[in-house]
Amino acid sequence: MDHIDAMFSRTANRTAAAAGRWQAFGLAFLLIALWLIGLPFAGFTNANYSLLVNTVTTIVTFLLLFLLQHTQTINDKAMHLKLDELIAAVGQADNRVIEIESADEAAREEVRRQHATISAQAADEKG
Repeated sequence: MDHIDAMFSRTANRTAAAAGRWQAFGLAFLLIALWLIGLPFAGFTNANYSLLVNTVTTIVTFLLLFLLQHTQTINDKAMHLKLDELIAAVGQADNRVIEIESADEAAREEVRRQHATISAQAADEKG
């Protein structure tokens, strides 16, 4: 199973990197242009040709959704780990916010309220 996870991660990362490049946009634009130009010469009826293009587009979009979501999830986890490390490294930091994303809503709201109070006090001292 680890082999499949690693293979999926590699594929998702490569696909996300490729999909985010200007060349991917250019290729998509070119395919749309070819589709529009080739429509009269394809030998399909307009309905069949449109159905084919819509089906392919839907499948590609569906697959990219999962690949890009996987990549985004990995990036989010890495960002949380980096932030947790920074919070842990700063002596005066509020360590309750480490892994706050895993806490329940009430705990997050309590920390948010306390930080809003600290922020308001700092603004009062300043002004």
